[in-house]
Amino acid sequence: MIVAFSFVSNSYANGTNWWHNLSQYSRNQLIVDKGAKYLGQNLGNPNGQCKYWIQNFVVNLASGNHVYLPSNALYPNDYYWNNDPNGHAVGMSIPLQYAEVGWIVQFRIAGKYYPHTAIIAGKSPDGVTFLDSNWLLDTTVRTHFVSYTDFYNMLESPGSFTIYYIL
Repeated sequence: MIVAFSFVSNSYANGTNWWHNLSQYSRNQLIVDKGAKYLGQNLGNPNGQCKYWIQNFVVNLASGNHVYLPSNALYPNDYYWNNDPNGHAVGMSIPLQYAEVGWIVQFRIAGKYYPHTAIIAGKSPDGVTFLDSNWLLDTTVRTHFVSYTDFYNMLESPGSFTIYYIL
């Protein structure tokens, strides 16, 4: 599988509608590109927490401070986000295989006390490459491949994940 980072620029963000004038593909790519700029960095706490990093350092900055992701629902449903009053985060209960590069997955791992949040940076017929922070509980941004079988096997329960795309 090849994971490509194109580093699309958002330097032309001169108005409030620029983000919404982009195609969904371009918004997805900006999210991946912004996240990829942090690869290998240890961000410490709280910046390196998975959701905090995606919320504050990836989506918010990729969108030119136009999109801010909602908070998590309460346990045990914290694998999905609270309702987004601005309608920027569109959550779906679909198989991971149908998600697109640049979409975000929030999921509850069996035996953990917290959910995990990751950006889909690449896809293959066998699985996805996640771009995330704190996967190894060290607040470091990295990529790692997860097969579809391993993803479903690691979940706390079937369906304990939500997939989002960002408008």
